[in-house]
Amino acid sequence: MSSSTPVVCYLTRNSFTNLILGGLLCSVPISFLGCASDSYRYGFDNPNLANQPISEESSATLLVGGEKPRIDQIEKIVQTPRRMIRKLFRLPIPDPDESATQREQALLLADGYLASNGISDLNIDVRVYDPKLQWQRLNENERISPLWKFTGGTIGWLRYTILPMRAFHTDHYDPFTNTLHLNSTRPLQALYESSLAKQYRKQRHLGPAKVGTGAYAMLQYVPFVPLYHNIKASSDVVTFAHVHLNEDLESELYPMVYSRLGSTVVSETLSVVTVSPSAPFYTTPLLRVSGGIFGRLTGKAVMLERNRRKNEFASVGGIQWPGFGTQNKKKSLDVQQVSFFQPAEKKSSTTRSISALD
Repeated sequence: MSSSTPVVCYLTRNSFTNLILGGLLCSVPISFLGCASDSYRYGFDNPNLANQPISEESSATLLVGGEKPRIDQIEKIVQTPRRMIRKLFRLPIPDPDESATQREQALLLADGYLASNGISDLNIDVRVYDPKLQWQRLNENERISPLWKFTGGTIGWLRYTILPMRAFHTDHYDPFTNTLHLNSTRPLQALYESSLAKQYRKQRHLGPAKVGTGAYAMLQYVPFVPLYHNIKASSDVVTFAHVHLNEDLESELYPMVYSRLGSTVVSETLSVVTVSPSAPFYTTPLLRVSGGIFGRLTGKAVMLERNRRKNEFASVGGIQWPGFGTQNKKKSLDVQQVSFFQPAEKKSSTTRSISALD
């Protein structure tokens, strides 16, 4: 078999369990790649600024969406199963005010991360659905060459148009339009997508920015490249949280990050492994869900182990576990409105807020 021949395996019912075990075991090494360091490297261009936040205020362009009756109707239909599940398990359903507050926290957290890393030439869309605007941004994005714009960029634009992320509450960074889409009410999800944006800016080995960024974005369609992309982003974001955020939020971040990694492992495996037609119709989604669940459990286990070791160090002669404790958290992100940040020494002169959520 030549190296260009795709590797395709056909699963039978007998090997179905083996695939689950294999996919989950593939997630185990990832748990060692996302461990937090005690120092965070800011930015990606200037090594002299690597040990301090580049900026405390973001100048990213912010756009907040208004009412979209047709999209809102689709959103209501799409989100109905989730609301039914929450009612079934007697989980609280967030009211509109609470959702708006959570979106504002997500914006502030993403904004603080981007500012600290010197990423200011970026568009942030909060619950925006505007295919015409996205197409305009695609054409005007000088960081992407025309070749990549009208191949991968067009594919991304069609996906954005047909499957509105606003309706599915999806957060996503699109390198072709240089837009960070925030549609969920999960601040940590917004932080993670911001770290993915940073990874695109760090790609220099593929050529100048205009060539390298687009080429790297196109490589995301190649099997297992997204896994590398997510591993690098995960390592960055957990270290950022370790340095900047309080311990409660850091503990919540680990399960989410590892869940993303677990789902990515399974998704990328399924891109080269074909499920047998005789397998149940729910095989593929079940595998993806299993990867996410396993990843979340792995993240919780990693965090529990870190807390256990921290307590052991703290109990031996009052020794502090490196990086833990509020006195070691840098107070560089002046986002005082977000309660899960460590208290800032001073309040930023500019405040990012969401005042027009529908």
